[in-house]
Amino acid sequence: MFTKRTRYQGVLNIVRFNPYFFITALVAGLLISTAIWTFSGRLSILLGLCLVALLYSLVVSLAVSHWIYDLSNIYKLPWVRDTPSDRESTWLNINAGFDESTPILRNHFPHARLRAMDFYDPLKHTEASIARARAIYPQPEETEKISYHSLPAADVSIDRIIAMFSLHEIRDRG
Repeated sequence: MFTKRTRYQGVLNIVRFNPYFFITALVAGLLISTAIWTFSGRLSILLGLCLVALLYSLVVSLAVSHWIYDLSNIYKLPWVRDTPSDRESTWLNINAGFDESTPILRNHFPHARLRAMDFYDPLKHTEASIARARAIYPQPEETEKISYHSLPAADVSIDRIIAMFSLHEIRDRG
């Protein structure tokens, strides 16, 4: 895993985790471009508008992703780093199969007892992008496998719980 992010890591991860989406968009763009030169009149204009819509959605999606994951300070964890941490405390860092934040937290809070927990279940979380992310960035051995229904920790034993970019993967009540 990593603690220092590269300049375009977020955008590159999105492309790496979803290659078939981008390959399909590229092929569709090439087919539409070819069709624009083949046809004329209103059909050519309509195809041109489709190509503009396709390119616009790709560029805006990747630009917003770059802004959020690469240009913002979200991975500097300002909402966590600005909290007092003058004593040893126990933290849970919960992920859904892909965890970029545990190494960063360990680096910034070396005295915290940090437990990384993964609630990914391939039978319930069928997003192919998560499976690809797990293949590229395997979970460290110390990551605890859990169910999102209950946390294996006593209620009063936890000082902080962090679930960065993971809770949206819970899509049912149980």
